[in-house]
Amino acid sequence: MEKDFRVRAVHCDYRASDEEVYQALKRATDPLTRTWEKLGRAGRIGIKFNHQWAPERVVMHEGHRQQLVSDPVARATLRLLRERTKAEIFVVDVGVEGRGHPPEATVQLLPVLREFDVPFISGHDDGVAWVDVPGGGQMFHKYPVPRSTVEADAMVSVQKLKNHLFAGDGANVMVQGHDLDAGDLLDHGLHDWTGRFNQMGPYLLQQVSPLLSRKRLD
Repeated sequence: MEKDFRVRAVHCDYRASDEEVYQALKRATDPLTRTWEKLGRAGRIGIKFNHQWAPERVVMHEGHRQQLVSDPVARATLRLLRERTKAEIFVVDVGVEGRGHPPEATVQLLPVLREFDVPFISGHDDGVAWVDVPGGGQMFHKYPVPRSTVEADAMVSVQKLKNHLFAGDGANVMVQGHDLDAGDLLDHGLHDWTGRFNQMGPYLLQQVSPLLSRKRLD
């Protein structure tokens, strides 16, 4: 029976070059034909990277950020979207540092974005749109999200596989066809309270299935 989604994974060594990372991403995403069809029709594509953190809090390991997206992955993503679409591309995020912190101070991928002439939109300064949860939701029936994410024709979520016991509480959810990072919508005090995560984590995970009630692209 054909499924409403498709999961792809490829191996890429942590010592790989930018070109090798790009080729790995290309192999992983080439078969996702339905997604590429939608991206090909999009006039405006937004990207949500895991990439905002104060420099003194960024943990590096073997040349990569332990908790955030690495530069080669960001370059590969932007390069592939530029090659396969004609859309305007932007990056949006709601930084955990809060207001009053310029992008130069917290957006770790800002130099890579500038390489591709991709603008960064701070969710703290963007307009707010209240989005209904398909099916009504179990925790909240609406979520506040940056308006630019709702106005985009497609959203691409690029996250770091990590242990949220130390990195904070979050989950990727689909709301009205847009990929959003629920971690940006929750109390970021959870980054500092392991006990609170243990209490809330299991309940939050129960919400993911209802929120994914609409068919996914691939």
